[in-house]
Amino acid sequence: MTSIKGALLGATAGLAMAGGAAAADLPMGKAEPVEYVRVCSDDGTGFYYVPGTDTCLKIGGYVRVEGRYAEPATRNANAITVFNRAVVNFDARTNTELGVLRSYTALRFETANATTAVLVERAFIEFAGITAGHQLSMIQPFTGPMFGNQRFFDDPIPANGNSPYTDMLAYTARFDGGVSATLGIEDGLNRRGVNSSAPVLPNLNGGVSGFGGQTLPDVVANLRVTQGWGTAQIGGAVHQIRAADPRVDTDYGFAVEAGADIKLDDYLTKGSKFQVLGVYTSGAPAYANVAGRTSTFGVNVDVADAAIVGTDIKKTEAWGVGGSFTYFWVPGTWRSNVEGTYVSVNQSSALTGTGNFRNFREYTLGLNTIWSPVANLDIGGEIFYRNIDYSGTITALGQTYSENDAWSGRIRIQRTF
Repeated sequence: MTSIKGALLGATAGLAMAGGAAAADLPMGKAEPVEYVRVCSDDGTGFYYVPGTDTCLKIGGYVRVEGRYAEPATRNANAITVFNRAVVNFDARTNTELGVLRSYTALRFETANATTAVLVERAFIEFAGITAGHQLSMIQPFTGPMFGNQRFFDDPIPANGNSPYTDMLAYTARFDGGVSATLGIEDGLNRRGVNSSAPVLPNLNGGVSGFGGQTLPDVVANLRVTQGWGTAQIGGAVHQIRAADPRVDTDYGFAVEAGADIKLDDYLTKGSKFQVLGVYTSGAPAYANVAGRTSTFGVNVDVADAAIVGTDIKKTEAWGVGGSFTYFWVPGTWRSNVEGTYVSVNQSSALTGTGNFRNFREYTLGLNTIWSPVANLDIGGEIFYRNIDYSGTITALGQTYSENDAWSGRIRIQRTF
């Protein structure tokens, strides 16, 4: 038995030596280099080098599902709807000898009420202080914490000329102490109020109504400070009002807006904050988020940028204030937001009372509470109340209204990545 085992071991060793000798005779090839994805440590969390380049890229976004309730104005109106949104954003940055070259794209996909929409929410380039593309207006200091359709802090909705996202070319100069100043031009066509059919510039002479072509974009500027306590900004805009009627001279409206986002970490809990914003407009109501058509409980009221009376342009004045308060009951896990806004609209006396054009005062109140059981997951509910008081009366749905109000609510689940 011992002799058999010895023979087997000897044969095995011989085969191994023969195989090794044969392998040694084979030509040695150089292994292909493996390029691992590297982290970009200078640009923040989530950035990685694109293989083979010196560009850092971050892919992010969120998926949102909402169940919505709104008091139905008629039997045919839907009280319950479901809304879904997916946003994917791409943030690419490259360090150059002249500073960071950045491009940012955010694509929005939505489904609601058996309809689907695809939107470009943002698409812009930043370099050496220049911002070019589709971006949050430079007059807009921030957006707010509520789910619903608020006047001043709303999640941007591209409708009726009121979306704070617009096409622009701007330059920002940055100074010590977190101070910056911006001057730019933005597409004024995005700031023309739109009702159900067309931009609103009524001609009360019986002549041609509506806007003429744009010959000057909106000129927008701001002064901003960002420090450890938060952010504050004041901004202004000049808006062209050019009538289609050639007998009417071009005029200009304007808007002034100021706001502050104040951190309350040192006084309350981490993440708690207070936001306040005020705006005044003349001939540019879109900057107060009231241009075009407002619908409340099935009643529509229209707001024109201005009205043509004789050969004059009578501009609409609108102003408003808003505030929001965020409190973290358990930092990082439970938080609540309460928000309120007030807005007043004053149109030409020659215009109000015709069609759906009315002056009005409106206030809104909203409250939500959000639970984050794990990082990047929000589950929350919100109630929202709107009250609108019309000048005179307005007839709709077979009734006459001097004021109107409505309740709504939402449940939201959102996963951010």
